[in-house]
Amino acid sequence: MSTPYDNIHNRVLIKVSDRDLLSLLPADLEEYLDNLLRSALVKFRTNNVDLSDRNDGAREFNTTLSEIEEEILALFEVVEWLTPQIKSIDILKQNLSTKDYKLASQANHLDKLQALYRESQITAERLRIDYNFRTTSLDDLLWLLNMD
Repeated sequence: MSTPYDNIHNRVLIKVSDRDLLSLLPADLEEYLDNLLRSALVKFRTNNVDLSDRNDGAREFNTTLSEIEEEILALFEVVEWLTPQIKSIDILKQNLSTKDYKLASQANHLDKLQALYRESQITAERLRIDYNFRTTSLDDLLWLLNMD
């Protein structure tokens, strides 16, 4: 069996509300989300499933991922989606005076994005740790700890 990338991307799309993202053409949206997924894959290390066993042309993993594996990848995708948004607002903040910045109301938006980023990252990490703890042997857990 296999797991289509869209299973994970659909989980991402219900977690974010970005008009720009949703206004992309379907092929462009797929490409953008696939790139986020590749970045998310780096963050999800486990011995339980080989996440490198995938077919990027068919846009699927060659194995069936569990619900928790899909959810962890989706949360890491959300983190990857938030990163450039936070950086672009930080750059805007640096280029404006304090008065201009407050008038543009970007400070509140940045604070919310940063809070969402931290929350998404913490949730993804907790799920990853819990998942690895429940599904791996003690020797494998020690191997994973040495990877961090």
